[in-house]
Amino acid sequence: MGVTYKLKPEIRDFIIKQKEADPLLSCRKLCALVTNKFQVKISKSHINAVIKAKGLSSRVGRKPKVKKGIIEGAGLGAYMLKAADTLIGGTDSIAELIRSHLPNKAAALSLAEALIYLPLFEGEVKAGSALRKLAENQFYDQEALSSYIEQFQPLALLNDNIRQAFDSLLEEVLFLKITFSDNTSFNIDGQLRTLWSSPNIPYDFSATPHNIKLYIKRFIKEETFVLFTAPGYDLFPTNWLDFLLKCGSADKKIVGIDLMGINAKQKEKVTFSTPRNCNIVFALWPWQYLNYRQLESASLSSPYTWRERKINFYLADGIMKLSQHFTNQSVALRSLILRKTPEAKPEFFILTNIPKEKATAEDITNMYLSRWPALQNGFKEFSRRIELFTYNASARQTFPKAKLFDAGATSGFKESLKAYLAALDTYVRWYFLPAEYKQSDLMTTKARFYSLKAQVKKKSDLCTVTFILPEDYSYRKDISYALERMNERQIMSRDGRMMWFDIK
Repeated sequence: MGVTYKLKPEIRDFIIKQKEADPLLSCRKLCALVTNKFQVKISKSHINAVIKAKGLSSRVGRKPKVKKGIIEGAGLGAYMLKAADTLIGGTDSIAELIRSHLPNKAAALSLAEALIYLPLFEGEVKAGSALRKLAENQFYDQEALSSYIEQFQPLALLNDNIRQAFDSLLEEVLFLKITFSDNTSFNIDGQLRTLWSSPNIPYDFSATPHNIKLYIKRFIKEETFVLFTAPGYDLFPTNWLDFLLKCGSADKKIVGIDLMGINAKQKEKVTFSTPRNCNIVFALWPWQYLNYRQLESASLSSPYTWRERKINFYLADGIMKLSQHFTNQSVALRSLILRKTPEAKPEFFILTNIPKEKATAEDITNMYLSRWPALQNGFKEFSRRIELFTYNASARQTFPKAKLFDAGATSGFKESLKAYLAALDTYVRWYFLPAEYKQSDLMTTKARFYSLKAQVKKKSDLCTVTFILPEDYSYRKDISYALERMNERQIMSRDGRMMWFDIK
């Protein structure tokens, strides 16, 4: 025991506290915790001596196995907030701003995430806690996080920059203005649901600049727009036909995309040095364009399974012709027909200009369903929001960011973090939960949703968050609705995995 006197009392107390809280912590892990908190290196033998002196050595035998890539526990319902943050990009911005003030710059991202969610789990920061699982870092306790807040609280320039970043990140982009090489342009809403003949688009279909730029990056890489559905129901819009013709044209290419706000003013312009081809994938429902479409050919149906939901369809590959009688124009598109049984009527069609030699029917179907998984329920919600926006003035309310980030109320680092957490909760209530939650508050959503138990499972390209609901849970309908809306947004985690939300 002669080595332990070299340790400062606060370091010895920290080691004992961490080991008591989590008996499975190894000496190697404790070394890392000590280095992260105190910026000193302590050997494993010193750590082991402290543990033995306190009688905290682990018993001989196998440790219980923890499945790699899986975490589970109460409070992981807050992944709903994490999904909103992924769309907004606040954690990345805070991490970038605090990085220069940290001795361990690599820890900025996990620290920023822990600081953002700290008010949600105040007093519960310990080994195995929801906050540590949510931030995916075991290096912070309540004392360490509080000390960082005290360190950053008086830094006026840092806090000014954080407020400016939040103001920009929470701007609403209502639609994308797509400009082709012949100077014609088309409007697609911020969530890429459909094409619009005017900027009179439901505000619920807007998106954040961070999220929109990810869509544009994906388009640049894949040169493909995956829209939810074709616009309109009975009449085949002439501007939609024009757009489809240009998508399939060899000499009409996209030269730029403008990010447009609620007031139809340009917020940002993305210009392509090399004009881009445009592939299109979208759904057509059995009741749409009945007098304007004709299925010209189709293969025999073959079994197809949608893996995310383990739903079986029968899939046929064919050609559908869409005609506009007024202009005497038409377009022929590849049509993937999905049925419940080989003899059943089509559930819906997936149309595309991507040829068979570039993608199989299964590839295109996977592409569409991974982007728009709600299907008929999604179409009902899509139609409902258009109707509300048309006939209900309350549906024309914009996201209330001004109330969240009043300059006087967010003068310090701690206040700015609380305001951002409130913004994440507001985003969840505004865009994911049923409309009545817009008038709710963080206390309510925490009690009903964020405190829920969940399991998070990570694979190479997928992060599945499965909510484990109590037997007497009263809000199953609300959480089911929210998870459908979240899955529609094709949320990508920071490490490049697609996030998928489900209920056990």
